[in-house]
Amino acid sequence: MLGDIVRFVVALVVLLGFGTIIGFRIGTDPFQALLACLLVLAFALSLSWVAVLIGMLAREPGTVQGIGFLLMFPLTFGSSMFVPVKTMPDWLQAWVRVNPVTHLVDAVRGLMLGGDVAWPVTQSLLWSAGITLVFAPLAVRAYRRRT
Repeated sequence: MLGDIVRFVVALVVLLGFGTIIGFRIGTDPFQALLACLLVLAFALSLSWVAVLIGMLAREPGTVQGIGFLLMFPLTFGSSMFVPVKTMPDWLQAWVRVNPVTHLVDAVRGLMLGGDVAWPVTQSLLWSAGITLVFAPLAVRAYRRRT
């Protein structure tokens, strides 16, 4: 998990640096931008517990990668990350509106560019806490059984 933290921080710094180079500008104050980064890190760490559990249960590294992809694909591409929700078909909008990645994207956009953030930040924090509360004990238990 410590390695994941370092990897996520480096990825975030590179992403923000490259974004700045190609023209992205933060439209809010530094505190809100830092809060957006911390929110992304918290969510990523909660998902790391899912990966740890899968890693403890699967026998092959390729299996872990495959299962991880199958879990992340609908979360990432079934979110508001790439297109506005209202442009999607009704059946997809239903999923996108409850997708934790959509809440995270909305919160980060609001914190970085300005806009309403109270509810999206709350939802993102609740999802992060919920995922961690469910998967951290399961991952630790699987680790203890395996070692």
